[in-house]
Amino acid sequence: MARPPAAFALDAALLPWRLAVAATQTTLQLGTLVAPDGPIRRPGGYADLVLRVIGEHGYAEQLVDLLTDEDGPMRLAAVVNELTAPDRPLGRMLARDGVLDRLLADDGPLTRLVVRDGVLDRLLAA
Repeated sequence: MARPPAAFALDAALLPWRLAVAATQTTLQLGTLVAPDGPIRRPGGYADLVLRVIGEHGYAEQLVDLLTDEDGPMRLAAVVNELTAPDRPLGRMLARDGVLDRLLADDGPLTRLVVRDGVLDRLLAA
């Protein structure tokens, strides 16, 4: 069912008033948000949380300090990366189908050593 033209005219006439009411309500709600006891500015509020992350000596700065420290975790990660490189003994041992995979395989030496009636059982039986 179509609306009569008078309804459109009434809506058009009331539009400035509705916009003014919406703007006033928005302004009042923003005032409530930023009041000293509102959720943004109260102790432990959103402003404190944001400053804890990005403020002076905040979490972001602490993280950057930690990551740029020459003796920090990045150095440890670099050492581990170097030790496990594919051309290094530990890297070759840890590689897929490397020594460790062959040692721990279902029919590998470690399984044959510890299986029931295996080498270890026969060695310890006496």
